[in-house]
Amino acid sequence: PRKLKEAIKLVFDRLEELDIECYEIFTDWFSHYLSNFDFKWNWIEWRDVVNKPESRQYFFISETLEKAVRLSYYERIHRSIPEDIYTLMPVKQEPNFAYTNESGEYYGPAKLLNLRMKNKDSGEELIKWLNDDVFPKFQFSTDDQIELIVNCLLQNGSKSFSHLLNILDRYFVLLRHFISTPQQQVQCIHVIHSYWKTSSQFIVITINKFLSHRVLEAASIAQWIFSESIIPLGKR
Repeated sequence: PRKLKEAIKLVFDRLEELDIECYEIFTDWFSHYLSNFDFKWNWIEWRDVVNKPESRQYFFISETLEKAVRLSYYERIHRSIPEDIYTLMPVKQEPNFAYTNESGEYYGPAKLLNLRMKNKDSGEELIKWLNDDVFPKFQFSTDDQIELIVNCLLQNGSKSFSHLLNILDRYFVLLRHFISTPQQQVQCIHVIHSYWKTSSQFIVITINKFLSHRVLEAASIAQWIFSESIIPLGKR
């Protein structure tokens, strides 16, 4: 509707004046509005925003596109916008498995652990194998142990959230054995963040699943949020 489009453009021009809560609501609403109209919009009118990376308008378009990807899929949203604003597209959401380098120090143990998880070895079997064979042989630190286990678990559960829930159920004993203290829980969250670093949505959902399965506690999540390593990400 023409009048509604004019209202959207008016609010867009006045984004700098909006309360942050109103700004968030408008961003959510606009992404859903686009989803109801085949993600069509006259983006060319806003292309100059690309040269204003510190402006509210810049973040608004970037965040709207990110939300649109969640409501559809990356390739479709990418096709629906002009080249002028390609730089505002979010990074494509893909897992970042830590052990893809075949010459890496822990590539071998990660490959074996992945295979044993795919074969549905029990948590008790994996605990014994890791403690008796893998960790002593490769001299894993506590943080390295958690990184290996959580990376392989996420890799095996990355196809869908139902896959993730199933593998969390299957390896709850394994996770609780190696992730019990607040420091270990914070390290677990660091690994989740690194694995899904291209998707804030997947980070939040995955952490929530670990929380609901009692692998993580709310206090550890708060500690991670306010840690020095995560504060720089708050600029967004």
